[in-house]
Amino acid sequence: MATRVLAEQSLKAEQDKFSTAHRTDVTTVIQAQKDLVNDQTLEAQAMANYTHARVSFDQALDGRWTSTCVDGGSGFGQGGARIGVARESSRRKQ
Repeated sequence: MATRVLAEQSLKAEQDKFSTAHRTDVTTVIQAQKDLVNDQTLEAQAMANYTHARVSFDQALDGRWTSTCVDGGSGFGQGGARIGVARESSRRKQ
């Protein structure tokens, strides 16, 4: 995500330079656009890989374990991640 944000900032800077004619040619702007698209693609692929890995992990454990994240999102955050274990017998009681 940080790489994509940096690419967005770089593209904006190049566009601003180009629009005010500060010695930036169109090829520099186009390269910044290509870099941004590449970083967006890599970010999307990384998120897909993570999701597939989580699904595979759950399937490998036959769905007996669940994860609970402290940030309520991806499992990674400012506070890190906390993994909770739910045994199959405790799930049946619910």
